[in-house]
Amino acid sequence: MSVGTLPRGPRHSAARPSPIGRARAVLDDPVVANALIMVLTTLLMAGAGTLFWIVVARLAQPAEVGVASTLVSAAEALAFFAQLGLNVSLLRSMSHSTRPASDVATAGLIVALAGVALALAYAALVPSLSPGVARALGWTAAPVFALLVAATAVNQLTDSLFLAVDRVRANLWVNGVLTGGVRMALPFTLAGAGAFHIFGVLGATSMLAAAASVAVILRGLPDRPSLRPSPGFGSARGLAASGYVVNGLLITPQLVLPLVVINTMGAALNAVFFISFQVANLLNHAVYTVGNAMYAEAERHTAEQRAITQRGARTMTAAVVLGAGVVVLAAPLLLAVFGAQYAGSGVGALRLLALGASGVGLNYWAAMRLRLIATGRTMVLAQLISTGLTLTGVAWGAQHGLTGVALGWWLGQSAGGAISLLLTRLTHATTYDKEVHG
Repeated sequence: MSVGTLPRGPRHSAARPSPIGRARAVLDDPVVANALIMVLTTLLMAGAGTLFWIVVARLAQPAEVGVASTLVSAAEALAFFAQLGLNVSLLRSMSHSTRPASDVATAGLIVALAGVALALAYAALVPSLSPGVARALGWTAAPVFALLVAATAVNQLTDSLFLAVDRVRANLWVNGVLTGGVRMALPFTLAGAGAFHIFGVLGATSMLAAAASVAVILRGLPDRPSLRPSPGFGSARGLAASGYVVNGLLITPQLVLPLVVINTMGAALNAVFFISFQVANLLNHAVYTVGNAMYAEAERHTAEQRAITQRGARTMTAAVVLGAGVVVLAAPLLLAVFGAQYAGSGVGALRLLALGASGVGLNYWAAMRLRLIATGRTMVLAQLISTGLTLTGVAWGAQHGLTGVALGWWLGQSAGGAISLLLTRLTHATTYDKEVHG
C-alpha cells in the first residue's frame, strides 16, 4: 500500500429513512399533527351525535324529532354568526398577546352576548317563519333557548382558542371524549320528552363543553382573566370584521343548497341530497381543519409562512386524494347504511361531491393564504366571487338533477378557488415574503 493510500471499506449510499421514519417525520409537522387531532375530535363528536339521533328517532315521535332538529340547526347557525369574526382574529392576536386570559374572557363575553341577542331575535321572528317550531319555542322557553345558544357560541369559539394556544389535544379530550360520552348517554333519558327537551339536552352538553373548555384554556395561560384585553385584541378588529364577512359568504352556499334542491326536485330528493352532502362534508371538514391548522401555525411562526403554507397545501392535497378515493369507491355502501332509496338515487351525487372536495380545498387554501398576505377588502372580494360562482354553478346544475347540482358545486368551488389563487399572486404584500426579505 503506498503512502497516502487509505484502505477502501464497503461503499455506503446515503441512508434513506424507513417508512416508519418518514411517517414520524410527517407526524412531527405541527400542521399535520394538529389537523389529525382536530379531525379525530370531529369524528368522535359526529359519532356521538349520530348515535344520539338514532336513539332519539326511536324514542320520540317524528314530528318532535323534526322540530328538535330544526332548533338544533338554528342554534348552531346563530352561534356561528355570533362569533363576530373573533374566531378568526384570535388566531392571529393570541400568539403575541400580552394578556391572553383577558382576551379569552372578553371574547367569550362578547360572543355569548351576541348569541343571546340573536337567539331572542330568532324567537321573536319564528312565529311568522315556522308556526310548528313556535309552539315548542314559546316565550317561556325563549330565555333558555337564548342561554343555550350563547353556550353553543362560546363552545364554537373555544375550537379556535384551543388552536390559537396550540392545545388541540386538550380539545380532543374535552369535546371529543367527555362531551361525546355524555351525549351518547343522555338520549336514553328522553322517552316521552318533547321537542324542546330534546334540544335542551344537546344544548346542555354544549354548555358543559363550553365551561370545561374555557376552564382548561385559562388554566394554561400566564395572566388572570379580566375584561381588559390586550392592545392586540383591539388592533385585530379589522381582521375580525373581514373574517366575519368572509365566513358568512363561505357558509351561504350550504344554506342555499337545500332550498334550491327542494324547490326544484321536491322533498324526497332533497333528503337524498342532504344525506349525500353530509357524508361528503366530512371531507370538506378535513379541508377546513388542515387550512385552520396551517393558518394558526403560520401566525405563530411568521418568518416561516411560505414553508408552512406549502406544507399545508401538500397535506390538504393528500387528505383530499385519499378521502375522495375512499368515498368514490365506497359510495353505494355508505349510502346503503341510510336506506335503499338513498343508495338508489344518491351515489352519483355523492361521488361528485366527494370529488368536489378538491375545489373546496383549493378555495379554502387560497382563502387562508389571502388572510395571511392580503387586506380585508381583498379577502372579501375573493370570497364574494367564489360564492357567486358556486351559487351560479348550483343554479345551473339544478336543471340537471342531483348529479347536476353536485357538479355545479364542484365547478363553482374550483373556479372560485382558481380566482382566489390568482388574487394571491397579484397581491403585493411583504408579510408572506418575510423569509426572503427579512
